[in-house]
Amino acid sequence: MNYLIRLVDNEEFPVEQRRFIEQRYDQALVQQLGSPEQVAQARRAWVQAKTREDEATGSDLSLEEKRAIVRWERAEAAARLLAFEGYTGALEDIYIEVRVPLAGQDSSPAGRSQAPPGGEPETGDPMPVILVLGQSRPQDADLH
Repeated sequence: MNYLIRLVDNEEFPVEQRRFIEQRYDQALVQQLGSPEQVAQARRAWVQAKTREDEATGSDLSLEEKRAIVRWERAEAAARLLAFEGYTGALEDIYIEVRVPLAGQDSSPAGRSQAPPGGEPETGDPMPVILVLGQSRPQDADLH
């Protein structure tokens, strides 16, 4: 299982610093969740639970779905704090993109990765774009 992490739409940070932030964010997620595979599983479970939460009332969610939401959001918050440690600007306008393959897909045998230097991930990537802003929210994810 793989995933991609990328600091997006932010010209404030030079390329080297963006890569450092992405790496620290990734390392913190792995530390919080256990392994790269568990990061991808937790992200996918969070997206599915949040999507169901948006479609139903909160009381319709299973205990497992509620736990998936809490688990990812705690890990993501800790990762953001570590990734931006020492940064004195406003974090609410800084986006970190986390891409995970759809269930049953694994587009790269190499595991997790960051975007190539200079920015954009390779095109043709079957992973849905999921943006993280402070507290995460799914966006543009095909959850079939």
